[in-house]
Amino acid sequence: MIDALEQAEAAVAACSDAATWAASEHDLVAALDAAHRLEQRVAAVKLALVREVDGRGTARRQGASCTPVWLRERLRLTIPAARRLVELAATLDNGPAEIRQALAEGAISVEQARIIGDTVATVHAAADTSAAGKAVDVLLGWAGQFDATLLRRMGARILDHVAPEVADAAAEAALRAQEAAAGNTQRTGTRQRTAASGQRRSRTATQRQPPNSQPPRARSVGAIEADRRPTASPRGPPPQAVYRSVTRMPACAL
Repeated sequence: MIDALEQAEAAVAACSDAATWAASEHDLVAALDAAHRLEQRVAAVKLALVREVDGRGTARRQGASCTPVWLRERLRLTIPAARRLVELAATLDNGPAEIRQALAEGAISVEQARIIGDTVATVHAAADTSAAGKAVDVLLGWAGQFDATLLRRMGARILDHVAPEVADAAAEAALRAQEAAAGNTQRTGTRQRTAASGQRRSRTATQRQPPNSQPPRARSVGAIEADRRPTASPRGPPPQAVYRSVTRMPACAL
């Protein structure tokens, strides 16, 4: 394998030195297609090697905590990229051989292989092996027509094509779950509205009370007796003062 990879590397290096500007349009497009197929073929080889390294426990024997960490140090990858590489290698190794073969032939891209592998695993868990095999054929056919994004969207409805009865049951279960969630949301909203109404009534009662209002204090007995005493008339002096003034007047005034 090492000799073959070294020869492939030398061939690619020779292509890197070629003058692309001199190629005709037909040769330019053909070379682009060939380079893309070669890229997928090399990716299939790389994933097989990563899977073997992970299975042997090479990373731990060389002092790394896990294979993604070892790949980060060895290939200078980010941890997320290294983790995706390890996960895809495991998915392809555990999945149907048709997916690995399609990637090795350059018929599908790495991202398409990832989507097909994940979708087939979901179908296998929801239905059975027969439905998963049908899903592989359908998805590989779609991969020749659609990119990874569309393939993922179409794969979400793959059960309608390979296991309609399972798809109907899953849709009914999803509908019941949505209805239950809606009922819980409605009950929660009712409780929240009731609590908010009580808070508004409490705030209204507080606002109606004068800001400086205080409870009435008890009055002393002396204050109460003072209120009961007769007071002078506002229109004139008291009767005794009038009597004294009359008795002091001259006789001629009477």
